[in-house]
Formats: sequence, structure tokens, C-alpha cells
Amino acid sequence: MTRHQAYRTLCHTGLAALWVFHGVLNWIWLTQDTLPPRWDESVHLQTAWDYQQYLRQGKWSRLWTTPLKPGHPPYPPLYHWTAATILGSSKTAEDRAAWINWLYLVLLCFSLYWIGFTLKDHGTGLFAALLVSCLPLNLDLFRKHLTDPALIALVAFAYACLIRSLHFQFIGWSLAFGAACGLGMLSKWTFGTYLLPAVWIWLSALLHKKTRLHALSAAALAAIVFLPWLWNNLGPLLIRLPQAAADVQPGVASGIQEWGNWSWYFWTILRDTYPPFFFLFLASLLFYPYLRMPSKKLLLFWILASYLFWSAVPNKNPRYIFPAVSALCIITAVGLPAKVRRILTLPILLFAVYFSFSNRPAKNFTWLGRSLPYLFSEPPRQQDWRHPEILGAIAQRRDLSRPFSNVTLVSNHPYLNGPTLTWAALQAGVSGSIVVRGTRKRLGEMSEFVLYKSGDKGPGQERTTLANAAQKIEDRKSWFYRAFEPAQGWRMPDGSLVTLFRQKRLKHPPLFKTLYKTAGFETGHVRVKNLTVWLGPWRWREGVYETADVAAQEISLRGLTLRDPKFRMKKVAFVPAEPGNWTDLRFLKMDSVQILSGTLSKKTLEQFLEARVKGLSNAQIALGNPLHIQADFKGKTAHLILWLNYDKKKKLLQLRLGQTRWGPYRIPGKWLASLAHKDLSLRPNPETPFEIQLEQIRIAQDTIELQ
Repeated sequence: MTRHQAYRTLCHTGLAALWVFHGVLNWIWLTQDTLPPRWDESVHLQTAWDYQQYLRQGKWSRLWTTPLKPGHPPYPPLYHWTAATILGSSKTAEDRAAWINWLYLVLLCFSLYWIGFTLKDHGTGLFAALLVSCLPLNLDLFRKHLTDPALIALVAFAYACLIRSLHFQFIGWSLAFGAACGLGMLSKWTFGTYLLPAVWIWLSALLHKKTRLHALSAAALAAIVFLPWLWNNLGPLLIRLPQAAADVQPGVASGIQEWGNWSWYFWTILRDTYPPFFFLFLASLLFYPYLRMPSKKLLLFWILASYLFWSAVPNKNPRYIFPAVSALCIITAVGLPAKVRRILTLPILLFAVYFSFSNRPAKNFTWLGRSLPYLFSEPPRQQDWRHPEILGAIAQRRDLSRPFSNVTLVSNHPYLNGPTLTWAALQAGVSGSIVVRGTRKRLGEMSEFVLYKSGDKGPGQERTTLANAAQKIEDRKSWFYRAFEPAQGWRMPDGSLVTLFRQKRLKHPPLFKTLYKTAGFETGHVRVKNLTVWLGPWRWREGVYETADVAAQEISLRGLTLRDPKFRMKKVAFVPAEPGNWTDLRFLKMDSVQILSGTLSKKTLEQFLEARVKGLSNAQIALGNPLHIQADFKGKTAHLILWLNYDKKKKLLQLRLGQTRWGPYRIPGKWLASLAHKDLSLRPNPETPFEIQLEQIRIAQDTIELQ
């Protein structure tokens, strides 16, 4: 064996040892950490769980349509597909899913090793892999249930294939680059922002006859891999993604003219990286002009393009810059002499162990007027947030005569929030019978339980709805204690008290008269004219009214006006927000609502559409079956055909979109995904936990009549 072969074998062994090192490190860390997943992590675990159920049920076509979660856009499915293959159903489900991230870390290390070897030698590649895998920011991220580990690994892998292809000169590596791009777009929709320099190289390759076919083949393969998912999810993605991208984090400068926007990621990298790493990166960039290596400009533009793009985006998050840090690691590895790399290897490994397990508090240093941490750590924490106990207590106390119980959660703490508790309910097998809902403007309405956390409620605790709910619960004289009573409490690791409140059985009728009339009132999104209410007999044993009949001239909900409505509520319970004020009621439960009559006019439907869809104007509806809808939307005329069918036997209102056009463009139904097929059940559901009884829907020339 020659000296070169021995060196290559040693480096290959070192890379394998690095993988084992991180595998052991993660295994020890995961076995000790008991914290539940946070907000987005819980959503991703729920999505992976959904895919796992599709796989078990043989619903292969559903794998291409991402199940939507409240407040989240449809996420590309690669991470969820891979996590679904090993996701467990026990309390260790999160730990099993976390091993998927170790596989992505293996791919990341391999990619940087490959790039370093291509640009210089095997030792350079091994040090680049060591550096990127031991960075505190990556050590922490690769233990979280997020799509970013897959994104970071595939960005690096795509650049490795591009460099190996010698900018599309070799067909095999060009196709590998195309496959990496397709998989990258299936990992996260932001993948393309990190490959802007590669796009420029691809465009340049189209200008040369020798590389044109290779570049086109790579693009075609990327499209084949990615477009089936995009085709099935484009509609929801276009609707929800701009809302997510427009979020601005607290404390972040707004507007691209603000210097704080352009320095935010600089300080982020410094804050999330040990100072020796950061200043090593900084020194490498300073000496970058003197480095001699192929693809030199590509590495620099990989960093700059990513930094500039995400600095201009209002929504800031430390994770957004991580894929570009890989290029910093490569430049550093290329610039350092072999002897220096060998000296730094052991300290870097020790830093990784220190970050993973040290319980010492972080120390701070001051640089450029800022106090920044160094030698910080994220050790495993053994904290019991008692989710199974809470869910067990709810399951034990819930009304078993009802198909499910709503639980209003008054908390947005990282370890006690809606997504996290919903994920815990999935694991416990009670997600169908216990539905966790966020805090609404009308606290606890139509919820059998309210779960309240004292003290720190997490980000947004000053938000109006959360703050108002907390104020009502902490005020012993509020209406809340006439409707709910404490059932059980738990002391949490942060010292706060979590209290489970259950609906009371009302001992007395909340109102004294049986007939009420008013010329009108307005509360929240509801406006009523000429209202009359007849209260039926009071059922003492159940604490509900047998019936409550309602008639009005009109009722407007969020701008949708129903004229001459008459309906009957059965077995209904409520409490006035203020004693005796019958126009401001908090409804607790209801068995059913029987709609006796009501009319929706063509004009009010047109006004409702214009009010609810931003940018829509001049709406015109031709009533019939199907309904023909025409409106101006963002400078073009949109045409929709909507089929409406009511299945009385199944108690199902079915909405189907027919031909859809926007200006001269026809929009395929696949792009709208679930938006094109809506089945609205009139049976009890979490939003309306009572049955809606409706005989028929008549569509006339100018009105829709409910009977």
C-alpha cells in the first residue's frame, strides 16, 4: 500500500468514525432528554404520523398531498416520508424519529468530505465534515424534528454533485445534481434560495453546446422528482406560504433599508457558534482572496447569495442561514494547513461533547459593544410536563355520551401548547375523543374543558385573546366561575401551576324569563336585528334548556347576512357574560340546531366574497346548480363554477369546484388540492360540536333558501 493509499484509507476510516461518534453522542443525549417537542416540531411529527397511516392503509396516492395543519402551509414531504418509516407509537416516538436526522447528518458529512477532497485532498474533506457536524448550531438543530436537517444536507449534496460535474461537463454527475435538486425541493420550499449561484452556472451551461444537453437533463430530472408534489399542493401553497413568509419576529428590524436587517444573521452566527469557530471562519474569509482552488467563486457566492437573500426577507430565523454555513466550513478547511487541522481535531470533538452534556451556565464576552455567550451548552433535560397525566385526567372525566370533548388551552409555552398537546394525544390514542383548541375571543365556548397555565405562557402571552382569557380565569368574580370549576392541577417544571377546569352542571336557569326581544345588538363578528328568543322548559337533572327558539329579521356573521332566520336549539346551556345580560351569552353545550328557515340573497353573497377574499372586487354570482362566480382579482377576471349538493341522509354539504379560470389561464383542479373538494359535515365537529338539522337547500334565481 502506497503512502497516498494509506492516507486515503485513514481519512475514510476517520469519516466513518465521525459518523459513529455522532451516533453515540445522539444516542446518549436522546436517552437522557425527556422534553416534549415544541410547536413546529409537533406539527412535523403529526404530519409524519399522517403519512405513516396512509402507508399502513395502502393509500399511496395520499402521499403526494400534504395534510394541512392549522396555521401552517403544506410542507414538502421528504422529511415526513423518511420519519414515517421509523416513527413509533410509544412515548419514545420522538427519539426514534430523531435518528432520521442522524442519517441526514451522515449525508451532510459525506457531502462536505466529497467537496473538500475534490477541491484539495482527503484530509481537507474530513476536517470540513468534522467542523460542520460539531458546530453548536448544527448539533442542536439535528436533534430537533424539523425539515431543516434534510434541507442542509441536500444543499451540500447538490453543490457536491455540481462541483464533481465540473459545471455540467459530465452527464452522470449532472443527473446526480438534478436528482439532488428535486429531493432538495421536496425537503423544503426554500431550497432554491441557497442554489442561486448554481442557477447562474446552469444558465451559462445552456449557452455551450457541450453542456447544454447535460444541463437540460439535470433540470428535467429535478422536475420529474419534484413536480408531482407541487402539482398536488400548489393552490394551498400559494395561499398560505405568503402569510408565513410575511411574519416578522419580535426584535427584528423591519424594512430592507434598516442596517439591523443586514447584520442580523452576522450576530446570529456569532451567537450560535463558539467564538473559536466564528473567528476561524472570519479569518478564512479574510484570507479567501489568497486561496488557490477550483470553484473558488462558487463557494463565496453560495455564502453571499444566501446571506443577502435571507437578510432581505422580513421573517428572520437562525435556521435560515445554516445551509450557507457549510460553505464557510469548506473554505476554512481548504485554507488551514494540514498540521493546524490535526491540532484542532481533538478540541473540536471536545467542544461537541461539552455542548451536548455540560450543565455549566454560559459565560459572556463583549465584542463590538455586544455581550455574547461563549462555552454555552444544550444538555439533555429531564423534565416531565405530564402530558399523559393531563390527557388521562380529561379522558377519565369527559362526557362519554358525546363523540369528542373540546379542550380550550390557555397557554403557548414551548412545552405546553396546542400542537404539542395534540401530538401527545395522538401518541396516547385519544386524538379522536380529545380535541385541543387554542384560545378564542370567547373563552371556553362550546368546550367541555379549559386547561390553564399560570405564570409564563410563552411567546404571545401579551396577545389580546390570551391575555383576556387569563384575566377572566384569574378573576374569581368573572362569568368563567359560573360556568367552569377546577377539577385537577399539576405543578410544572418551571414552577407554574396547570389547572384543568371542567364545565359545571348548571343548578339554576341562567335567565329568569322565557321570552326575550330586542331591536338589535352587535357583539364581535355577529350583528342581529329584531331578535326574539323563546326559552323552553328547564331540565334540572341535566342543567340545560329543553329548547330555545330563535327568530330574527336578520343575523350577520362575519359579513354573511341570513334574512328571516328561524331555528331551534335543543338541550342548550349557556351563561350570561354579565348577570341578566341575555344579549351577551357564553354557550357551553348544545345537542343540535334545527334550521327552520332562512334566506341568503345573491347580493349578500357577493358582498361577503368581496369582504372575505383580499384583492377581490366586482363579484357577480349567477345562482343555480352549478353556481357561476365571476370577479376581478389582481388585475384579471376570475371565473369559477361551483357545484353544491346536500346529502340529507349523510348530513353532508358537498362543494365541488368545476372549471376555474383566472384571466386567460385555466387552473387545474389538482393545484387546488383539498380546496377543490369540500365536504362539510353537519354532524358534530370541533368547530360546531352539535348536530345541524336541515331539510333541504333550495337555490332560486336570486336567493338560496334553507328549509
